[in-house]
Amino acid sequence: MEDLSRNNDFDAEITVPEIDNVKQKKTDIKRLSLKLGLSIIIMFAMRIAASFFISLFLNNSDADMSLEMKYFVQALISLIFVYIIPIISTVLLLKKERTNDEIKLFSGTQYFGRAMSTLPTIYGIPFILNIIMMVIINLIGKSDMMDSFNTVNDLSPNSFGAALILFVELTVIAPIFEEIWFRGIIFRKLYPYGSGFGIIISGIIFGLAHGNFQQFFYTTALGICLAYITYATKSIVAPIVIHAFFNAIAGGLILFASSDTVGDYLMNEFSSKPEKPLEIIFIFYAISIIIFAIIGAATFFAKLSKAKRYRTPSIFPEISLGRKIGIFFSRVTVILGIILALDIFTYNFILKGISKLIG
Repeated sequence: MEDLSRNNDFDAEITVPEIDNVKQKKTDIKRLSLKLGLSIIIMFAMRIAASFFISLFLNNSDADMSLEMKYFVQALISLIFVYIIPIISTVLLLKKERTNDEIKLFSGTQYFGRAMSTLPTIYGIPFILNIIMMVIINLIGKSDMMDSFNTVNDLSPNSFGAALILFVELTVIAPIFEEIWFRGIIFRKLYPYGSGFGIIISGIIFGLAHGNFQQFFYTTALGICLAYITYATKSIVAPIVIHAFFNAIAGGLILFASSDTVGDYLMNEFSSKPEKPLEIIFIFYAISIIIFAIIGAATFFAKLSKAKRYRTPSIFPEISLGRKIGIFFSRVTVILGIILALDIFTYNFILKGISKLIG
């Protein structure tokens, strides 16, 4: 977060050139926010397209086609529509948004070891938020709010081969493409207007990109943490590794669940004691994850008392962080992107309407 306290000399009389610079910066933030809002709209439009094409493929695929091949084709469609087209669109939209204050994130890394030591904390907070949201959604009885709109693939594959394809998607494709996209491109363009501004907004867009209400909160927290690591290390290398580790934990659960042994055990909702070796290993793995997350959450709260140490220095403090965020969320394209996100998070009226028109 930015330090919003003003320097003593800031109280001095502001000259005309300084006023003009503030106006120009405000104009630049508005223009950048408009373009980012458009990129959000394109992102969701491409995910709707991916969902439609995957449904079309599944409805018309050969009955003899293996589950692994279906997963592979879905992964290919997702790669094109969920990542490649939106990333290229974002690059083209933000191409001219370049200033001398940009940071280079694709050459080397600093403090890599220190960044990796934050793994428990970075995992713990999103994990706790995810559990909280699952409880809330179950209490209000809105199971459709937990449905994934990632279109990356069904998260419950019925074979080890399909689960392995999904594991590669989660631990290789997603971390690389998403870190290049949200930290390497979006955060880098936001950074000149304030490190805290860039960290928060890029984190929120990252949360929106995951396409459902439940995931939004914990992925936003994860995105903010990864943006801070990007800022601290001046590289996307550590965030890619941390992101891959985060997804690998979930991917491990999916690999376990794809086996008949663990799959049947889960279907029985832990009604019997684990007896088979794979069941026992799975239980140990699940308990280890919970312990790891609790340690991470505890570490986070312990560090809150030293929050000033982790605060990013002020960059362009002439406009407050709250004002910058207000400018971003008041842009018409951002508002339209959020409306589209809310529909996708809840009832999918748009996708259902398109399906009815075409089908």
